[in-house]
Amino acid sequence: MISRAIYLLCSFSLALAMDTCVTPGGSGPCIGNMCPSPDDTCINNDFCCSNSEINVPTTTTAATTTAAAATTQTTACNDVAGNCNSLSYLCENSQYRTLMTQQCGATCGRCSGTATTTSSTTCVDKLNPNTGRSDCPGSASLCNDSRYYTLMTQQCPRTCGRCPGAATTTSSSACVDKLNPNTGRSDCPGSASLCNDSRYYTLMTQQCPRTCGRC
Repeated sequence: MISRAIYLLCSFSLALAMDTCVTPGGSGPCIGNMCPSPDDTCINNDFCCSNSEINVPTTTTAATTTAAAATTQTTACNDVAGNCNSLSYLCENSQYRTLMTQQCGATCGRCSGTATTTSSTTCVDKLNPNTGRSDCPGSASLCNDSRYYTLMTQQCPRTCGRCPGAATTTSSSACVDKLNPNTGRSDCPGSASLCNDSRYYTLMTQQCPRTCGRC
């Protein structure tokens, strides 16, 4: 009983020592322990929280500095972040597309063969330093998200198709169906019957070019 009480007390203390965010869930998930905006901070390697909304615990702990050093990879394409599979629904999310391309290239299917060995080994998705794996595949939907574009380009260039010389991948990723901002997914597949409807033709061409075959 005493050992269990000590365990519960320690668990409670650890919970108190963790940073929390005023807004539950923050502004979005962390990718590779990073956030797309410099005004946000990754909380517990889980979600991004605005710096102004972080509740700092009263217990002072040593800050852990995560060095996102560029790791030279011998494989042509792999995931950098460790939670790519669970975040694969973000592969085409415009907000996360760039970050997902950098962190989760394999999961998001943004790997492409290049003409030279140099380009294939230098353009890779970065790894999550906490897991040794890439978070990019699960975050590919953030590649074209305006808030995450730069971060995704830096962290997930292969997932987002932003490797130098990857002309084919770049052009194909440029023509994508837009996402529903409320769900993070595209409504296009379920609306394909409207592609050639005269009343919806223009709107469907703008919103669903890939589904309607207008790339």
